[in-house]
Amino acid sequence: MAETNSTKCPTRIADLSGTRFGRLVVVAFSHQTAVRPRRAFWLCVCDCGGSGVFSGPELKRGNTRSCGCLKRDRFAGECNPKWNGGRKPHSRGYVMIRLNNTYVLEHRHVMEMHLGRALADDEVVHHKNGDKSDNRLENLEILTPSEHMSLHATLTRWSRRHLCCIQCGTTSIKHHSRGLCSCCYYRERDHRRKL
Repeated sequence: MAETNSTKCPTRIADLSGTRFGRLVVVAFSHQTAVRPRRAFWLCVCDCGGSGVFSGPELKRGNTRSCGCLKRDRFAGECNPKWNGGRKPHSRGYVMIRLNNTYVLEHRHVMEMHLGRALADDEVVHHKNGDKSDNRLENLEILTPSEHMSLHATLTRWSRRHLCCIQCGTTSIKHHSRGLCSCCYYRERDHRRKL
């Protein structure tokens, strides 16, 4: 739409300066469209500190009541129908919680609150029962990275995904690849080479 560049309010338009519409207060006339239907646009300041130019008819009808902060506030946090208490799953199975508009790992936060200090980079919070979503204080303990790795080395399965070799069922021979022990892996590889 074409617009006129006049910043002075035309006499035939009611001056809305100083009028409040929801969270918006009209500061000054901005411009009027040059083609019909002619609409007056007003510079407004919002209670949140934001500002913008809004159509007079939209303001009068109540269709525009804020700079957009009203919608953000209405659907932010607990007011949002999809609100889950500020908790979300982490890609590695941990639980993240929202604190000060950022997400942190819940198990580390629980331990920091218990200790009354921030955890150092060389401190690892271990889940005793292996359930990464169980963040009760009695299920958590602080370990050094080397202690944590050695503990998991003794607790882990035969391989990450398998309890035993998928071909012979052994756990006494070291896992090699694709769920096979070293013997079965090389046997299968040699068999494929002969074909």
